[in-house]
Amino acid sequence: MIDIVPASSIHDFGSLTIGIEELDEIIGKISPGSICLFYGNSTMIDEMVHIMIVRGCMLGKVAYMNNTNYHTAKTLIDLDKIASYAKQQGIEAVEVFKKTYFVAAYNQYRQPKATDILAQAIREDTSLIIVHNITKFIEGSNDDAAKALETSLAKLLHVAAKMSATMLITADAKEVSNKIPLPKADGLLYASNIIVFFRDLEQGSVHVTVVKHPEKQTPISFIISKNCESLACNTKSFRQIYVELISKLRICYMQLLRSKENSQAFESLIKVWDQEELAMARSELPLAIDAMNLTANVANRAEIEKLKERIEKLEKMMLV
Repeated sequence: MIDIVPASSIHDFGSLTIGIEELDEIIGKISPGSICLFYGNSTMIDEMVHIMIVRGCMLGKVAYMNNTNYHTAKTLIDLDKIASYAKQQGIEAVEVFKKTYFVAAYNQYRQPKATDILAQAIREDTSLIIVHNITKFIEGSNDDAAKALETSLAKLLHVAAKMSATMLITADAKEVSNKIPLPKADGLLYASNIIVFFRDLEQGSVHVTVVKHPEKQTPISFIISKNCESLACNTKSFRQIYVELISKLRICYMQLLRSKENSQAFESLIKVWDQEELAMARSELPLAIDAMNLTANVANRAEIEKLKERIEKLEKMMLV
């Protein structure tokens, strides 16, 4: 987790800051209607997405789009992490979840459809639009993915301008060299008025370069050293998230169940989840609880099929 600057000191007439002191000193306040691009292969970018969801909800509503590929590393949102940042900022986590509209695109063909759904949800009280890893589906010379990205970007830019909402886009960089690499989609450079590139360093620090800024001469490079090691530590495996979630459910859910049968059913579900942990970990679903619900439904279906087969056998025996 990152220790972020208290919200009371950074909001000014609807403007927004990241909450990371070193970065805010350079970028300053982000005014409504700004288009910000954070790109690179850095753990800090995903961490900032969590922070910005919380901070955006302190100004209005947030529209969030997750781009996550079935076949490669997943783009994940950690609800526990959002809750921790909400606590730091003095806002209830449940309020953040109520004020955030989530959609997900799982491939380049779903990206424009997810964009349409998100665009319909954006209203005048939407303070922030977050497009998480918009270049997720760009691999090599994939024309379909490039067109899907262009369509999605154009739609969201239009809606953001219409509603005067701030827009934060995260993206991967092209092959890293000694020079500052470009984002995987060149159109992002022209659409954004604040552009920041992040590169993780071997020492656990992050090299940050402000590539474009409307009020400053760029590029501006600096290093953020604190908290970078903790970022890696807080990138939890599915196993860690699963164990923590089971522990919370035992304390906050199971102990409150009045029915003994329901308590026993919950224990039987845990056995099913333990057996299918590998399948859940590789399910590509954004949240651990989603994978657990899917597995519970599969287990229930299996039991239903067993009962159907047993009933059919009994019926045949009765007819003989």
